Amino acid sequence: MPKRPSKKPQNSTASKRSGSKKPSRRKSSSSKSEEKPTNGKWSKPKNTQPLPKFKGKGKFTSKSKGPNKALTKKSSGSSRDRGKPSLSLTLKGSFKLDVQQNLYFYPSSDNPTLSEQEEKFLNRRVQVAGKDSLTAIHGDEVIAVVTPNGRDPHRGNYRGRNHSTPELTANNWLEEPRNLKAKVTKILDRKVNRILGTYIYHNNKHYIAPEAQYLPEMEITHLGGLKPQIDDWISVRIEKWEKFYDKPILSLKNIIKYENPIELEELKVLARLGIEPEFNSTIQAELALITKQPLISEEERAKRDDFTKTPIITIDPKTAEDHDDAIGIEKLSDNQGWKLWVHIADVSHLVTPGSALDKEALHRGNSTYLPDKVLPMLPFALSQDLCSLKPDVERLTCYVELLLDEDAQVTDYKFGKGIINVAAKLSYEEAQGILDNPSESERPAAIIEVVQLSSTLTRLLRANRIKNGSLELERPSLELILNDQREVVGFEPSVHIETHELIEECMLLANETIATYMIQQQKACIYRVHDEPDPEKLENFSQMAQQYGYSPGDLTLRGELQRFLKVIKKSPYEAELKLALLKSLKRACYIEKSMPHYGLAKQHYTHFTSPIRRYADLVVHRQLSAVIQTQRTKQLEPTPYNNQAIAKIAEHLSVTERNSSDAEEQIKKLKLLNYFAKQAALPYDSRKSFEARIGDCSPGGLFIELSDFHLKGMIRRADLPYNQDEKAW
Repeated sequence: MPKRPSKKPQNSTASKRSGSKKPSRRKSSSSKSEEKPTNGKWSKPKNTQPLPKFKGKGKFTSKSKGPNKALTKKSSGSSRDRGKPSLSLTLKGSFKLDVQQNLYFYPSSDNPTLSEQEEKFLNRRVQVAGKDSLTAIHGDEVIAVVTPNGRDPHRGNYRGRNHSTPELTANNWLEEPRNLKAKVTKILDRKVNRILGTYIYHNNKHYIAPEAQYLPEMEITHLGGLKPQIDDWISVRIEKWEKFYDKPILSLKNIIKYENPIELEELKVLARLGIEPEFNSTIQAELALITKQPLISEEERAKRDDFTKTPIITIDPKTAEDHDDAIGIEKLSDNQGWKLWVHIADVSHLVTPGSALDKEALHRGNSTYLPDKVLPMLPFALSQDLCSLKPDVERLTCYVELLLDEDAQVTDYKFGKGIINVAAKLSYEEAQGILDNPSESERPAAIIEVVQLSSTLTRLLRANRIKNGSLELERPSLELILNDQREVVGFEPSVHIETHELIEECMLLANETIATYMIQQQKACIYRVHDEPDPEKLENFSQMAQQYGYSPGDLTLRGELQRFLKVIKKSPYEAELKLALLKSLKRACYIEKSMPHYGLAKQHYTHFTSPIRRYADLVVHRQLSAVIQTQRTKQLEPTPYNNQAIAKIAEHLSVTERNSSDAEEQIKKLKLLNYFAKQAALPYDSRKSFEARIGDCSPGGLFIELSDFHLKGMIRRADLPYNQDEKAW
């Protein structure tokens, strides 16, 4: 098989003559194998010889211009193999690169017509060799062929070889993914479409040396007016690249600027996942036009319901500036229930479909919340000002009004467009203080009453939800304390208090009501769904929980799972076990049709309450706004999206949500590792100690886990205390 193209776009002699930087990261075994892109394509190595022609009687000749057909003809196999089924499986899935530069194929769950054994295999990953990656990059959706890798399944087992290994058959060959390999045969969709690497300038041409070592150095076709310097970290966009030996068409997207190595690593994480830290000039220009216009015209005011005199409050974290939601509540006159208003920022009024802002918001999919900053879906001028439900200013909302009986069951509801003036911006802590000691609060009586009535109602709502089978999956976590240089200097446990649930229950109810209404109206909508878990995965988790001393019971029964979650609550292993359980459950996602939400135990569910930070909510607002307009004018207002468009958007948003989650997790881990590295550099007596649990032992050392930080590592045997008297560690 021909070798991969060399990383050197020009031979070293020419490089020395030109005096420019030699664009090679990895050494080549022979200078003859170096090549450069010619005629728009990467040339194959010149020293690749055709397979010698077989002349018979065990002799070969190298004078042949091509291989003998007898050698290249597909063999029917030996007499032992003849008649055996082909051990291969073609699947759809995703291609990913881990931090150790290993390539993996992850089969997706939407592969049709699979056997029961093959469906179990979908939860595994299979390694991909660099030569079998086609032109795939991290995050791509691909088609791959999975086959046995042909290696000894017991290679590397120091306990010796087990010659009783069963022969691979159609029934058992998928059982051990380590003995399999995958070959990418087709790129279906480039989810990120970016390559990260360093900039090289050579012979009046611009190149990128990709961070992913399996990729060759490639010429950058379009610089887009940017002026990188040699060795700058850059990211490029793939405009076209179908075959490995074809010259790709690449455009320079951005130059990564940083102040220290940790910031560089963080920016590399964002670039790798396609998350943009800044908004481009086109967005800024469109934003300037919006900010010059009055927010509420007299014509718009006439179309909306006026809630400016109603006591409306927001309850958010202390540092929050992007206020999506607000609530108002009053007791019904007969004292037999409540009237609840859930007001949500009307982002759809300012961000119109097809605008530059809208396209960028769709591309981002959602805001990304990092330990030290927010990368918003919408520019701060919108997300923290014009759209944000700030106090003492008029803001536009889309609202749902709910009537509830004394048992907190919805008896009626309606939707509309409104104008509010938030009376109080409360933090969770201040709202909790009002509940605990209302007489000590300096807030007006009307605000105190809203908090108290909301608390009474949401306790009933939560009790109803738990009774219906909803799972309490919130797990303890640590909040990082950062200094002015955005470095970790300490930690504090996050405290879950009653007022967190107060707002949460109101939002859950609004989301469920909207989803049910859109089903009744038979309008296209984007839904949030959570599939039933795999019973085998729940059984594996149950066995793990038993090792911690628990008796989970049959976790496929919702009641048993609820009981188990109640038992482990506030136990030392709560965070660890809940994290393992979440990994055993399927991941919630967006789709275009309504399906039950397993975790919340709701038949219909959508996302409506956070359009500032989630594009899915903005889509729902636009669809609902068309329905509201139809009811107001009595003339049919078409919805902006059909089912086909929503299906495409939903698939994209499920990916961007995972990318944001990965970025948040990876950057938090980077900051923690930097903190631990600084601790390790201190004198021994000055270092802080942390509780750890031993997960496994090996001749090389101990595998430990810092449960509070969700970090795993190894203590080498050489670093363990050695007892001289007992001659043992």
